[in-house]
Amino acid sequence: MRVGILIDELAFGSAPKVVGQEVKGLRSLGYHTEAIVLKKGYSQTYNFHLSGVPITCLSDRFPPVVRGLNMRFPGFSFFSPLHVMSSFFAPIVVKEKEWDILVAHISYTCLTARSLSMLRKIPYLAFIGTEPAYYILPRIYSKTFLKHFMSILVPLSVLFDRYVTDDCLAILTGSKYYQYLIRTYTDKPLEIVYPGCFPVDKVNEERENFILTFDRWDIGNKPHFFLEILPKLSRKVNLVVAGHYYPESIKLSFLEEVARRGLSDRVRMLGPLLEHELYELCSKALVHVHPNKEAFGMQSLEAAACGCPTVIPMGSGVTEILRDGEHGFFPKDESIDSFIECIHKIIVDPEKARNMGRKAWEAAKRNSWKEHAIRLAKIIEKYVK
Repeated sequence: MRVGILIDELAFGSAPKVVGQEVKGLRSLGYHTEAIVLKKGYSQTYNFHLSGVPITCLSDRFPPVVRGLNMRFPGFSFFSPLHVMSSFFAPIVVKEKEWDILVAHISYTCLTARSLSMLRKIPYLAFIGTEPAYYILPRIYSKTFLKHFMSILVPLSVLFDRYVTDDCLAILTGSKYYQYLIRTYTDKPLEIVYPGCFPVDKVNEERENFILTFDRWDIGNKPHFFLEILPKLSRKVNLVVAGHYYPESIKLSFLEEVARRGLSDRVRMLGPLLEHELYELCSKALVHVHPNKEAFGMQSLEAAACGCPTVIPMGSGVTEILRDGEHGFFPKDESIDSFIECIHKIIVDPEKARNMGRKAWEAAKRNSWKEHAIRLAKIIEKYVK
């Protein structure tokens, strides 16, 4: 079976990991699988996941004027004219039934998948791993100039969400987090496919006195939250912040605030992590902390894979496979006081932290990337005869 894992671009964050491991996993199970992207290129940070992965770039087949559409729509972090134009040009440059099925990640990419389904008879599964458009708009962009257009944009986004999933075989999500939202605009079959991880062979029992957080930091997700927490914890505990910053001004403003508060000696700031660097840090940290409720929260699962307990808001997708009080602590709200209380419970009792970490590691072993590929293969077989 020829399977295409379709995504707009292999940008910083979870996309390169998920796409790369899905391609590798399905190929190991005997499927002829490749990654299909609208936009060429990816950071060498993700060579571990994408090395050896066959990648087809659809925009290479487009006219030069379309390939050059790299700008975003005003005010949006990701939505671009290329997403729209690709839905028109992809059916022209793709052969009928060039793939037996597409797994289309992210709503914007489903625009292209739907046009290929209608005009080239290639069915698709819509993997809505992030928020539906009508949910993310007011949540992320209400503090930008787009807030003046919400009365128009929100109803349009509902129509958009309905349109991009209207022709799919089924909707896939990384957890149950968005089920109720998705059910407000479609009755398509829903399938849960948890992301994976690479559990270490042996848990490191010796931990260093630092809190770890890593993410793709952007306008709706800034690390400044930790500067409210750190001063209220023991001075023996430091903070390590890693990841990609978009735009770069987020990093600069964070560093300025660190200096202003006199916390420079307690904060270590790193950029995007290579896979071995990520697992090395997770194997040393006292606790991993993620400040926002997430559809899943892959960072917490990766920390658990290294025997590191995690603090993430209750209701995040990863809390469906990790348990509060056993594998970490899951505050019921995203307040500073709730996080301080949870982090304090871990850092004052190292033995409890080690026990939590070992149990989290056992749970992570049941959710490896190999298991993710097996679950995805079963869903593909279910919908494609």
